[in-house]
Amino acid sequence: VGVTLLMRSVLSLLEFMEVTKLPFVEGLDRRGWLRFPSVPVFAFTWLYQGTAFGGMILLVYGVRVWQWLLGFSAIVLCVVVPLYVFAEVRRGVPQKAVYFLDRDRSRVYELLCGQGEWVSTQEDCHWVSRHTSIVRSFLQDRAWFGVVDYAASLAVAAIAALPTESLVGCGHVKMAMAIVFVILILLEAVLWPHAKHRDSISDFVALGCQAFGLVFRAMGFYRGEVSNTDLHRVAGILFLAAVVILLMKAVVDVCTEVFILVTGRRKELQSMAWEVPGSASQFSCTASIKSSTRQTTRPTTVSSATLVSFLGSSTSGKYLQEAEEELLGLKRSHNASSLTVSV
Repeated sequence: VGVTLLMRSVLSLLEFMEVTKLPFVEGLDRRGWLRFPSVPVFAFTWLYQGTAFGGMILLVYGVRVWQWLLGFSAIVLCVVVPLYVFAEVRRGVPQKAVYFLDRDRSRVYELLCGQGEWVSTQEDCHWVSRHTSIVRSFLQDRAWFGVVDYAASLAVAAIAALPTESLVGCGHVKMAMAIVFVILILLEAVLWPHAKHRDSISDFVALGCQAFGLVFRAMGFYRGEVSNTDLHRVAGILFLAAVVILLMKAVVDVCTEVFILVTGRRKELQSMAWEVPGSASQFSCTASIKSSTRQTTRPTTVSSATLVSFLGSSTSGKYLQEAEEELLGLKRSHNASSLTVSV
């Protein structure tokens, strides 16, 4: 129900943008956002942890067959969706999409909006538009990291659903959940997967608050304290701080997306990326050599791998200006050979 309502809200917003034709969203592929899997994955990601926890509770504590089947279905969905996301990333990056770095950005702009933008390599197949909710938050070499977030949420839900018969057992459960959060923090610190620095900072703080809150709560259970003690109060404050940080992050995300749409920089980068040789699935140029006695036409074809080599397949990628300079150099070399190149 939650996924359906959230999807309906997002679809209504996109339909409103389509009907009103607001100036700052003109030219955006809004219909691409409406196509699968962009909106469904976005909605499911927001509600993933609740779905996983509810499924585990029904699976472990369900007393009726329909409850067990509902819980089992929810867990299967929570396993299938991350596998699907991972497969889509493997098929699409960097063959159909790359992370395009933008050197013109200021430090503040880079902190809030990221070092660049995801762009599609094929103009006739706007992969980023349909998969923006999957890769937008991550760098190119870490585009699969969303699967790690899914796995951590599923592990926490499984641990939280474990039956316990004592306060010590409750403490063990809370401590195990804290260990999962610590592992996730270490992975983020080592891999640094986010395209925006503020996402990494907010994740470190929010995950740290949750991990310390769980540790304090586990210590309270180990001491035989159920609630209304200093340890549990500190844990509650830390959990509240994590929620506030995540809400603030969501608000900043909305504000920065509006800012990017208004400035039109994302659209500009995508258009310029398609102008780089190899941006389409098959970039071809016709070179004509003229002589006094005959005219010979020789086709030259550059595959889509050319764009990947231009932009780079690593996390750092290649800067837009460097790609433009190589494009100009390619044209000059053809002109020096008395070739007329038409793109």
